[in-house]
Amino acid sequence: MATTTVSAGSNLTIRSQHILAKARVSESIAKLSDWLEENDYRGYDTFDGLNARFVRPLTFETNFLRTVLQQGVRRFPLNTRPLLGIRKSRSTKGMGFLARGFIRMNQSTGDQSWSDKAEQALEWLIDNQSPGYSGACWGNHFDYQSRSFYLPKGVPTIVWTSLIGHAFLDGYNHFKKERSNIRRNTSVRTHLGGTASRQTFIGWIIFTPHMCWIASSTT
Repeated sequence: MATTTVSAGSNLTIRSQHILAKARVSESIAKLSDWLEENDYRGYDTFDGLNARFVRPLTFETNFLRTVLQQGVRRFPLNTRPLLGIRKSRSTKGMGFLARGFIRMNQSTGDQSWSDKAEQALEWLIDNQSPGYSGACWGNHFDYQSRSFYLPKGVPTIVWTSLIGHAFLDGYNHFKKERSNIRRNTSVRTHLGGTASRQTFIGWIIFTPHMCWIASSTT
């Protein structure tokens, strides 16, 4: 009898701990959602240093000085972005991740507000595709400079586009709506935005509509 009582007490304790942990996670997610809405889903990015309006002209658009600016903003121990004229922005990839997260929150809680947030995020992505390409595609909201290449803002990449494409796949399966605008603009194809239709990944490969750059290769 005593053993049964101890076992029942342990089960109650475990159940209580589970309920408490779930409540804490839910509270954390709610706080994060509130912060995102208060900031209009805008924030800084690790590599947004070239958006520094006040000092970008001092790079004279050389690869070396652009790298210095980008990495300086990235690695400086304090956030100097407001002083340098870098504004908070929405990230297309971030909005894709948020759409998928909102869908999962709706599925786990049944709260319609999460579904509404997901739909709004997907609509924003439709309105903010990279223009001038043959299909739906997305890129960075900032210029990017590496030691080997320069990628202008808005040029679509296979990484951004494929991740956001998954968000639309999730959205289509979740909403079950025959929405012509979503279907037309987000056809999931191997040929997205003029990028390579066949990809063989050897080491690190970056695909854009204008280049295929191999950073390293393995055999």
